[in-house]
Amino acid sequence: MNTPDDKPLVGVSACLLGQPVRYDGGHKYNAWIVEELATCCTLLPLCPETAIGLSVPREPIHLVGNPAHPNAVRICDGEGSFSADLENYGRHIAAEYLVLSGYIFKARSPSCSISNTPVHDSIGISVGESMGLFARALCKALPELPVVDESELLDPLQRKAFLRRIHAHHPQQQTEN
Repeated sequence: MNTPDDKPLVGVSACLLGQPVRYDGGHKYNAWIVEELATCCTLLPLCPETAIGLSVPREPIHLVGNPAHPNAVRICDGEGSFSADLENYGRHIAAEYLVLSGYIFKARSPSCSISNTPVHDSIGISVGESMGLFARALCKALPELPVVDESELLDPLQRKAFLRRIHAHHPQQQTEN
């Protein structure tokens, strides 16, 4: 799958592109991604929570249990495990989009964070941090894929570094597929 003008294909948490897919019906529009990155890359908006059938708005989910292997459940009642669905969707996207040249995840998200999502015990006390479950599955399936969360892109030097990694990864993807 080649992208228009053979631009690198970059997956992006859809809320960062201004899509109202968050649990509260809101978004987290990121101007640099939409106004700058989109000029040199093709952006692929993805929201794993809506992709697995969660509505907008919805009860928010969070991670509970062991930080090494947390479970995604509704905050309000601790019910409705969404872990397997989020992980399966991550593997599905990895298999469908082998030509991804990078991915920008939403920080602190139980589905999309790459490092800093709080994990709670059964009574709500924080017991550590983890990756979001979709992000974990995608990164495991595509371990060489350049990834960041949007908070890292606040630093202009981090932006440049991510762009270099995307472009370095892009030609490799085109020759392998």
